[in-house]
Amino acid sequence: MEKVTYEECKSSTFELVIQWLYLGHITLPVHETLTGREEEVAQLQSEVEVGGNMRKRGLLKSAVVKKKAAESLDNELKITTCIDFLSLAGNIDLLGPFDSIIDIVKDIFTADPGSLKSGHLHLAMNLPSTHPIRLLLIRIAAGHYMDYMFGEDATFKHQEELDGLPGFEKEMLLEFAKSFSAKTDFANGKRSGKPHRFQITKPLGEGGYKITAKLLDDEN
Repeated sequence: MEKVTYEECKSSTFELVIQWLYLGHITLPVHETLTGREEEVAQLQSEVEVGGNMRKRGLLKSAVVKKKAAESLDNELKITTCIDFLSLAGNIDLLGPFDSIIDIVKDIFTADPGSLKSGHLHLAMNLPSTHPIRLLLIRIAAGHYMDYMFGEDATFKHQEELDGLPGFEKEMLLEFAKSFSAKTDFANGKRSGKPHRFQITKPLGEGGYKITAKLLDDEN
């Protein structure tokens, strides 16, 4: 019998592979920090409802803030876990399809768009260029770039990866360009003599921007 060793495989990732083999799906663990925060908020809410004083209300407000931070951490860890699982699944030719895993990650990003971190992109860029999770993360990053170009973000969240992660810049900008090729025109400046107005939708369809542009030649 041939023995295969994966030195960088986490025990938690291997456990998920076993789950998949037996059940055909995986259940992602909830980070212990989030569990503790949820219990704390629930306890304080019950005390406030009974007739809590200002101090209790202040503690509840603080606990809710800490719970949201714990939820963000939990989301980040779940994304990492999913990427690790899909990476190992590819290495051992585990049978899919893994659409349910991709949907888990997509749902996390829909609820918490800021959960995409540098580590996720580095992990994803080690996967094949056509891997669904790599394509998904590139699309998320392109949406963040759109927020930087046209929204209120003062900086691009993934500038470090844009400068130093091989392949990321090209793939992200290509995805960003696709949004323009699929834009919806409201007024064509060339035909009407008015500024060109169009709308672009973010890669995952979670909003977009209406843009007004005017050709430099129109000023003559």
